[in-house]
Amino acid sequence: MSSGRRQYSLSIRLVISNVIMVLLPILLVGGIAASVNDRIMKESVSQTVDVLFSQINGRIEDYFDDMDVYTQTIFYDKSVQTLVQREEMGWTQYYQIKSYLDTYRDMNKSVKGIYFIHFDGSVYTSSSVALEEDPWKLLRPPASDSAEGLFFYASGGELRLPDYYIAAYRFIKSITESHFLEPIGLGLVILDRNRLQSMLTESNLNKKWKFYIVDSGNRVVASTEDRVVGSSLADEFFLTDGDFKSISGISHFVRSSPVNKAEWKLVAAIPENELFWEGRAFKYLISIIVVIMLVFMLAFASYFNLYITNPIRKLTRAIAKAAAGDFKTKVRFTSPNEFTGIADAFNHMVSEIDVLTRGMVSTQKQLYETELEKKQLQLTGLQGQINSHFLYNTLQGIRGMALSHSVEEINHTVDHLVKYLRYGVHDGEYATLREEWNHVDSYMQIQNMRYGNRFRWMLGAEESLLEHPVLKLLLQPIVENAVLHGMNGSRARGVLKITAKVERGNLVVRILNIGSGMDAESVERLNARLQLVASNSIEQGTRQSIGLLNIQKRLKMYYGNEYGIRIKSWERSGTSVSVIIPFAGKGDIR
Repeated sequence: MSSGRRQYSLSIRLVISNVIMVLLPILLVGGIAASVNDRIMKESVSQTVDVLFSQINGRIEDYFDDMDVYTQTIFYDKSVQTLVQREEMGWTQYYQIKSYLDTYRDMNKSVKGIYFIHFDGSVYTSSSVALEEDPWKLLRPPASDSAEGLFFYASGGELRLPDYYIAAYRFIKSITESHFLEPIGLGLVILDRNRLQSMLTESNLNKKWKFYIVDSGNRVVASTEDRVVGSSLADEFFLTDGDFKSISGISHFVRSSPVNKAEWKLVAAIPENELFWEGRAFKYLISIIVVIMLVFMLAFASYFNLYITNPIRKLTRAIAKAAAGDFKTKVRFTSPNEFTGIADAFNHMVSEIDVLTRGMVSTQKQLYETELEKKQLQLTGLQGQINSHFLYNTLQGIRGMALSHSVEEINHTVDHLVKYLRYGVHDGEYATLREEWNHVDSYMQIQNMRYGNRFRWMLGAEESLLEHPVLKLLLQPIVENAVLHGMNGSRARGVLKITAKVERGNLVVRILNIGSGMDAESVERLNARLQLVASNSIEQGTRQSIGLLNIQKRLKMYYGNEYGIRIKSWERSGTSVSVIIPFAGKGDIR
């Protein structure tokens, strides 16, 4: 049950990790794309509004220019000014002035009244809207004697007019010879707002967009909404220029622009849902793509999970059977993958073990005792190289890499494991020193993966010595002993150095590890046991000592009693193991 739970957990984690790896970038890119799309849409609408503002401003400016020419025609009419400036004024002159003003009023349908207000207090008017108060109390005085510009005011402001009227006025100078260029009064024209209203309505591309013309006091002069004319817009309305403002509970994009030739503003308010309807469609599309990708990734992750975990489960079950003594077991994959090399090496390994095991059982008792001992030692060395615990630990490491998607590390480790196993089951009693070193390197690469790059190793030998023949599987058990009982026990980073030299006619291979070391008593006791090893005995003891004792026995059996292992150690510093064999120059050592 425990194994099943672990396999289930690995499967789920692989699926989740694969989905997250793909989904997060999609969400990130989608969010950025949506944000950029919103910004582009806002800029696009701002540009559209600016174009509309420019068009409306142009039409208002044309309207102002027309009114400027119109008021100049009225108030600088010499006949009108002559009548207004007469010292004696009777009803006849008054009705003549009224007749002139009525004629000018009828020339423009948007004009609802004309006033000529003299500085002496006299007021001359056409038939028109009546002013409730004295204009002199309501209008601003000219900034200077030369103030002749045309000024516009919202109806509900200074002149106390109804909301549907607009006032335009100008200060007038005399053109008569007797008072030439002297200020004589004020010309006032009362207009309806239909012209301004039509400018906004005709320029509006979308009936849901709202446009306002407001005066300096934020009162609405004209709007696409009739109901708000004459009301005031809050000051906060203009603090959100180019941003969003809630109007009647609905978020609007607000832009404003000054009106040329008047102290007015053009204001546009666009509902957010109208502004970003295309953006929402884009977001919906992104959401659909994410859902499709999620479904696809779940399917792919499930397949990837089976692709990774099934070979591991097959290998684990096969190794468990082999550890239990079933050497007939085989691992087969339907298609080549990263584990095919391990499976081939494993199948060959158990086949060799099975052959050797059956060979030992069927060996006749009359075989020479030394030959039987060699077979036993070969089997012991081979089984040591294919240690089930070592394979279990290595596969657990590969499993961790698969969980973290370290494909390169998996490839690297599997490659060295294949080389390690292939060398262990290779036929032959001898190998070169180079091959032994390569075998050690594969072993150290795998161990370095397991222990988090805690070890460093190096070889120091002349190139010619690397082709020297030595007993196969000679160095790796010593190196394994150094890793497990020397360097691994030290907190510092373990260092392993192998050197080969010719000394006194012998080839001396030294394996030096910088690690925990041994005390002098333990070294002396171990060397004593090594000296007592006979070439025809099988030693008993700890796993650490059995490995060294069996190597010592093999060396004495193949090379003679004068060769073997010598050990030196320094507590908390390290250990040196010297392997002494005859140099090939002394004769045929095979």
